[in-house]
Amino acid sequence: MGCHTWVYIKLSALSEEQKQTIVQQKTQELENSFVINSSVDDIVQELEQLEPEDAQMILDGKTPQQYAEDAKKEITYRWNDLKNKGFNSKEIQNQKYNMNIRKFNGEKYYYLAFDTPFRIFGYPTEEFTDKEQLLNWLQKTHYRYGYYNGNYEFVEGYTEELVKRINDFFEKYDKNNEHVLHVHFG
Repeated sequence: MGCHTWVYIKLSALSEEQKQTIVQQKTQELENSFVINSSVDDIVQELEQLEPEDAQMILDGKTPQQYAEDAKKEITYRWNDLKNKGFNSKEIQNQKYNMNIRKFNGEKYYYLAFDTPFRIFGYPTEEFTDKEQLLNWLQKTHYRYGYYNGNYEFVEGYTEELVKRINDFFEKYDKNNEHVLHVHFG
């Protein structure tokens, strides 16, 4: 059974520091991409080395040359947009480019990938924006949950440390209890 715990924060609630971190992460992703660091000819050469069925899926009816030219134009556009607009660029604000963006109730949220205070195993359908509701639900649920301690050992159940981690997490991201977080399970 998988671990499916995702925590998102409203884009509008991110601090300037958090926004700059996201811009830096996306900039680094683009700078490290094969397309940015390669010529059109290099891209064509890579495509021509693929198995025919793999190439067909990627090329989608284009020639390797057309695909490489289009990919280079697209990534250059995205790179320039990010450099010029930063946090307001399509690279960050558009779900097409940024897999960490989700919409809940018509509002955009950003995935806090490496800062989740606990894990739940299974597929609950509940979603929470309120810390107290989340804590109350955890006390009653039949799903297995807990957190990983400093030794990467899973500590299961409703413990004082788990409650502290959740409280600290909400204090860090939702100090004024404005319900800017969205806890979502798979």
